[in-house]
Amino acid sequence: MKKVIIGILGLIAAASLYGAKKIDTLINISNKLTFKLVGFPSVNISSKTVKVSVKIINPTAYDLQAKFVKIKNIRLSLPGKTPFANSTTEISNISIPANSDFIIRNIVFKVHISLLQVFRLIRDFNNIEVTADVSAFGQSVKVTN
Repeated sequence: MKKVIIGILGLIAAASLYGAKKIDTLINISNKLTFKLVGFPSVNISSKTVKVSVKIINPTAYDLQAKFVKIKNIRLSLPGKTPFANSTTEISNISIPANSDFIIRNIVFKVHISLLQVFRLIRDFNNIEVTADVSAFGQSVKVTN
């Protein structure tokens, strides 16, 4: 009976270690993700929103296939500046193969500056930073391109 209990405890410990290692791997991959705006933004003047597509790049040698990974609170800003737009869209069930990317199309961002400033920023479209909160299993990291 003791051997059975010790065996069961051993299996539980091994499963816990495997799960902890998997969580660490997901967090490490999440830290290395990069975000880039793609396409051309669509501006809605009446609702002060901008619709943009975002490419998520996985530059690691590991596949990111996790239904427990969530990307949320995506923000747009110029480098080193306060965000001028944010999206509360929550994206989950992400699958990005190693050294590959995934495009999330038409994310709606609420704009916190004048629309005239938005149109000026469109000229600097390639310089806009994308920051997002990436979480897995209750741990969250802030990722900025």
